[in-house]
Amino acid sequence: MPRSTKSSKSSVHAIITKEAPSISALAEEVGRPIILVAADETEITTTSTSYPSSDQKYFLFCNTFSYVTMRVAVEGKISTSGQTLYVGIFKGGTQVGELSFTGTRYVVKNINISISDVPSTSSVQIGIRMKVTGGTGYVRMVEFYTIP
Repeated sequence: MPRSTKSSKSSVHAIITKEAPSISALAEEVGRPIILVAADETEITTTSTSYPSSDQKYFLFCNTFSYVTMRVAVEGKISTSGQTLYVGIFKGGTQVGELSFTGTRYVVKNINISISDVPSTSSVQIGIRMKVTGGTGYVRMVEFYTIP
């Protein structure tokens, strides 16, 4: 049975498991097993046109098994046609990737980030920050997977 821990700042849950049936399609896409390490399905919004100074959803990651890649899946949308929601992926406070959403209906987008520099002896915060060009941006799901 998976164990779960909850962050005190947000409702991020770290899931410790070998493989969950709901991620089999994603594992098939990358061609090898993947491991869900954290997920959050609490909807957050922003109207800010710049990234905030701290992560809006995050978890602390310790690279115990020396994984090289992390896949970040985000479900987002923008309220107003012609505007864009940007979701920055941050590792240790530094932006390492970005996803953009221009549709007014929720869609899931993925990005791979390198975690090869995360040591096994300490943890690093990995999270997202949101900004928009106009309107309101919505994120209702973020998932973090390691790819062995």
